[in-house]
Amino acid sequence: MNYTVPSQVISSLTPSTGPVGTQVTLNGVAFGTTQGTSVLTFNGQPATAIASWSDGQIVATVPVTAASGPVKVAVNGINSNNDLIFTVPPPSESSVTPGGGTVGTQVTIAGSGFQANQRDSTVSFNGVVASVTSWSDTQIVTSVPAGATTGPLLVTVNSVNSSSAPFEVTNLTITSLLPTEAPAGGIVTITGTGFGASNANSGSVRLNGDSAHTYVTFWSDTSIKFEVLDNAPSGNLTVTKYDATSNALPFSVEGAPTVTGLAPSAGPVGGTVTISGNGFGPSQSGNSVQFAAGANAFGQTRRSSVGAIPRS
Repeated sequence: MNYTVPSQVISSLTPSTGPVGTQVTLNGVAFGTTQGTSVLTFNGQPATAIASWSDGQIVATVPVTAASGPVKVAVNGINSNNDLIFTVPPPSESSVTPGGGTVGTQVTIAGSGFQANQRDSTVSFNGVVASVTSWSDTQIVTSVPAGATTGPLLVTVNSVNSSSAPFEVTNLTITSLLPTEAPAGGIVTITGTGFGASNANSGSVRLNGDSAHTYVTFWSDTSIKFEVLDNAPSGNLTVTKYDATSNALPFSVEGAPTVTGLAPSAGPVGGTVTISGNGFGPSQSGNSVQFAAGANAFGQTRRSSVGAIPRS
């Protein structure tokens, strides 16, 4: 098979990078005095907006369908060299607001390189394509689609993906509280699912709808620990994050534990003592009883109970 050496050669591109719509000047030889049936392509996409065409120079606009790749001139069906690359910056996300939410939540994506019109470009939440409310080169407004789960949020333009921004699809469920009753200063563990990896700027634990009564000390996707703050009320406990609120479980805030009596009030080491009072809590849980020497009688406390005086 014979190979025809092309006579046309592209020697330079100016500029060699830019978004779609950029006007580019190609210098070279043997392009022909007029375009005629000749074709200029950017990574295989024909440039339809040709400002000028001469034997040594072509001025054209990068088509909206182009992605980064070689620039070629085809004259009489023969392609020029393809070693000069024009780079179209990929779509880039600078912010996603909010960073999480339930299905149907409206999300604003700011960035660049989205192009002026959506055409066949897409937004997807962990692989599920979303509907779009508005689209411009620097901002997209969309909504979390049904079936979406936590994962990367991608903008895809001309088959090129943006860098992935994590998006959390919230589905908060509390399965248990331990303990279900605690005083101010007590630490409570919430077990459940869908809390997310952290509570950064969005997650909270609420008593009767108010997060001012709790202080979160630990947060993971399945477990949260919080301290009960002073003046916290008893009531429904929920977890909130972004626009989602979990199911509610009842929680009781105890008063400070008070000892009203010891029987007997003195005795030998190893003797049994009954402690009377209130605010000890319904179960041993993580509480402890200590005698004056600091020994731990039960390993845990704050309740009316009977135990032996520890041996020294």
